[in-house]
Amino acid sequence: MFGLRKKSSLENLANFYRSIPIDHNSWCLFNINKNFLKDSPITREIDLHNGKNLHQLKVALNGIKIFHEARTNHKLEYQNEIINTHELKLNFNQLIDEVIAFNINTFTTNINTLEAIDQSLLLTEEKALEWLKVSFKVLTESISKNKLDFSYSMFIGKNPKSNLIEIRLAIFNLDIIFQLLQDNHLRVIVYNDQQNAFGTSKNPSLKGDFKLRKREMFNLLIDLLNLLKSTYHI
Repeated sequence: MFGLRKKSSLENLANFYRSIPIDHNSWCLFNINKNFLKDSPITREIDLHNGKNLHQLKVALNGIKIFHEARTNHKLEYQNEIINTHELKLNFNQLIDEVIAFNINTFTTNINTLEAIDQSLLLTEEKALEWLKVSFKVLTESISKNKLDFSYSMFIGKNPKSNLIEIRLAIFNLDIIFQLLQDNHLRVIVYNDQQNAFGTSKNPSLKGDFKLRKREMFNLLIDLLNLLKSTYHI
């Protein structure tokens, strides 16, 4: 019984949130409504890697209660429900907001560098920017239409495979990847799976390394993330 009480202590959950570092070595996966948990379709799952440590959090909304399961390096730290109005609910929202804000700041700080104008390159990037605007407009309409009734995944931070700072959204039929390159240019890759299963498209609809319109492109992503805030908060 002592062990069960310990794992349901709210202090354990508070300590778990306080122990999570967010820095340039963090790599985070968010799943929103991807899996059922405690018979609830409204779920959030976080895997945050930082060096040798892995912090995992699963949350399920069920009426006035929110189920939490927290693990550090697979060791169970907390497993219980809290009331929907409990202040620790805000810790979850703050955690995601801080991860996103930290990486947005990293991108914007580095891409806000002046580049020499090349008219031929500018024309190419203008076309890519226009394509991105249209695609994001359609995506925004889908998000607004479906409200909270959809699932998606977000990857954010330093990708351990490429060692690049990255924000990736797998949402509806799109797989959207923004990477900060070492020369401070912005790599954008977008796959469109259309009506097929996710991940089936092998050729990107858009792919390029951008330096003249990188800020305008990244601002489109910031607007999209702001729109999604109500869907990943609890």
